Amino acid sequence: MEKVLHSLIAPDALIERIRRGWGISLSEGRLLWRGLNDTYLVTGHHETVVARLYRAGWRSRGQILDEHRLLFYLARKGLAVSKPRLRANGSTVAWVKAPEGVRLLSLFSYAAGEPPLLVPETGRRMGQSLAGLHRTLASQTAGRRPYFRRLEGVVHSLWQTLRHCGWTSEEWQRLERVLEDLAFRLSSAPLTGSVVHGDFQPQNVHQVQDRLILLDFDWISEGPWMWDVASFAEAVITECGPDWPGIVGPFIEAYHRGWPRPRQEWHLLPAVRRLRQLWLWALYLRYPEVFGGFWCREGTRRTWLDRLVAPELDYGLTELCRDFG
Repeated sequence: MEKVLHSLIAPDALIERIRRGWGISLSEGRLLWRGLNDTYLVTGHHETVVARLYRAGWRSRGQILDEHRLLFYLARKGLAVSKPRLRANGSTVAWVKAPEGVRLLSLFSYAAGEPPLLVPETGRRMGQSLAGLHRTLASQTAGRRPYFRRLEGVVHSLWQTLRHCGWTSEEWQRLERVLEDLAFRLSSAPLTGSVVHGDFQPQNVHQVQDRLILLDFDWISEGPWMWDVASFAEAVITECGPDWPGIVGPFIEAYHRGWPRPRQEWHLLPAVRRLRQLWLWALYLRYPEVFGGFWCREGTRRTWLDRLVAPELDYGLTELCRDFG
């Protein structure tokens, strides 16, 4: 058989595996999102759940159980999150045999609604939500999920990944200067933190009436608080263009009111935002079968590099943090 990178399991086959693994009678399923993990919406006569089929080799069973443990903890503390669904044997994980190998499967409660509109009020409410999340996770650990524990380590990993991506000499020189600057800044001024969402952005939140439900904790990790703040800022900058300060400003203010962080750390937000952009870029380049080859085109690379070092973004973020940074 030819090597398979990432298969797509038919919804009816997945429904049968869910019936055997969770004892739930389901009648219909459809693919919601194909990504590094595949997400399905499956429904029956009495309930609707979301199935996440993890990419083969993407997460160990222990790492997935760590994620689920933290989600149950957040739910017990009253945070609105999409919770894992227990099997009859008390586990939250089953396996599916796929052409590329064994893939792990979990079910989550269905969060109705849609991602919120990007307006100033959304920024404020998401800042409050993130502050509440970080406060609640401050006493927790995630030892098997160290993805963002040391940001200078993330820089080193990116150096190893990005150098093999076919840059021109000029492009790589620009990237090297950025990476060297990030390594210096982040190693000379360590950031505080405990456990973070890892991919906190508007697309991973659903609004149901006046409530925000936090979703997709696949990247939950030990790491600095600023990673989540920078992730939200980078997502809004990408989505909203020049209007981004009107959303990121209320977000930062609400976050700081709800979970005040050391004043001397806020000046690193532009650097961590840049690191987040680099991290996303490396992810896109590493998995072209998921994200497509668009990211490798010369025009795309140049546009992206220009935005990576845009001084107006650094200035804008610094101004937003001026009152408490």
